Amino acid sequence: MFMRHISFCAALGVVALLGSASFAAQSYISPDTRYTNPPVTQVAVSGAAADTGIIKSSYESPDVCGGCSTCSDCDSGCDSGCGSDCCGYDWREAADSAGFIAGYEFLWLKPHFSSGTNYGFNKGVGVLGSYAEPVVIEVAEVETEVYGFPTNYNLAPRVWIGHQWCSGFAVRLRYWQFDHSLGNVAMEVTSGDNSYYYAPGILRGIHASSGDFLAIQNGLKADVIDLDLTQDFNWCNTRLTLGGGISYAGLRIDRGLAVSGLDYLEREVMEAEEYATRFEGIGPTVLAELKRRIGCSGISIVGGVRGTILFGRERILSNYVEVVYNPESPPDVYVQTYSSTANRTRAIVAASIGVQYDYEICCGTDVFARLSWEGQYWNGFGNPVATEGDLAFQGLGIAFGLRR
Repeated sequence: MFMRHISFCAALGVVALLGSASFAAQSYISPDTRYTNPPVTQVAVSGAAADTGIIKSSYESPDVCGGCSTCSDCDSGCDSGCGSDCCGYDWREAADSAGFIAGYEFLWLKPHFSSGTNYGFNKGVGVLGSYAEPVVIEVAEVETEVYGFPTNYNLAPRVWIGHQWCSGFAVRLRYWQFDHSLGNVAMEVTSGDNSYYYAPGILRGIHASSGDFLAIQNGLKADVIDLDLTQDFNWCNTRLTLGGGISYAGLRIDRGLAVSGLDYLEREVMEAEEYATRFEGIGPTVLAELKRRIGCSGISIVGGVRGTILFGRERILSNYVEVVYNPESPPDVYVQTYSSTANRTRAIVAASIGVQYDYEICCGTDVFARLSWEGQYWNGFGNPVATEGDLAFQGLGIAFGLRR
C-alpha cells in the first residue's frame, strides 16, 4: 500500500512538471501567434526548449511583410520585405520596446463661442418730444447691430512625457495651455444723436455716446493636465491604444470695460467694469487612439478621441466703478462689487486625425513627426459675458516626439 502511494505521487509530479514546462513555453507566445501561426513543435535541446517561430514580444503581431519574427534571425540573412533586413527600423518593433517617451506639439487653435455679445450699436433709440403734461415721446425706427467675439488662430502648445513597457502598457503626463486675448476694441465713438454703443457686463455694462472713448478687452486662459494610463493592442499594420486616467482643467475668462466722456453738465465721467469667471475641476478621462501604417512605409494614419468629466467650482467676480470729476470739488466715486461661488459639473470632448512619420535616428532612439487637425468641445463653460453657453477650439497641430 505504501509503495502504491509513492507511485501515485510520483506520477502526479511528472504531470505537474510537464504542465509547468508547457505553460512556460506558451507564456512567450503572443495572442496573434496563437491564432494565426501554425502549431510549433518544441524540441528539448540540452535541457532547454527551442523557441523557433515564437515571437518574443508579449503583444507583438506577426510580421505582415513576411519577414523575420525576431532580429536574431538576421544572422541567417532573413529579409523583412520592407526594403531592409529585419534588424532595420520597424515602427511596430520600436513601439513595442520599453523606454521613455516625450514630445512637443505646436497647436494653432481658434476659439468659438456658441453665444454672447461683445458689444452692440443702437441707432435712433428715441426722441423725447415734450416734458409738459402729458409727456410725449416720439420713438424713431431702431437699427441694432450686434458684434460677437472675433477670434484668431493662436499658439496653444502641448507637451508630454512618460514611459512605456515592453508589454505595451504606458504612463503619460500631458500639459496643454491656451492663453490669449480676443475681441478687443478701442475706439472714439462718432455715433451721432440718439445713438450709442453698449457693452454688456455682469453688473451694469457701459454705454458710449458720441464723443466718448470706448475700450473693451477680453482674455481667455485654459490649462489642462492629463495623467493617462494606456495599453496598446496590435494586429497586422494597425495599433489600437485604449486608456484612461485623471484630468485637471482650469478656465479663466477676463473682461474689462471702460468708457470716458462728458456728461450733460460738461463734467468728465469715467466708467469701468471688470468681470471675471474662474472654473477649476478634476475628473476621470477615457481615451482611444488608432494608428494604421500605410503599406510597409514609415507613414501612418493616426487619430484619437478622448472624453473628460470635470467636477469643480465656478467663481464669478465683478467690480464696477464710476468717477465724476468736479471742477471745484473732489471727484464723486461710486463702487459696486459682486461675487458668487457654486459647484459645477462640466465636460470636455476632444478628437484629432492626422498623418505621422516614424524614423529611427540611432540605436534605441526613434523619433516621429505628425501633422494633424484637432477639435475640442467644452460643454457649459460660457463666454466673456455669461456663464451659459459652450466653448470650442479647432485648428492644426505639428508634433515632434521621441522614444529612448
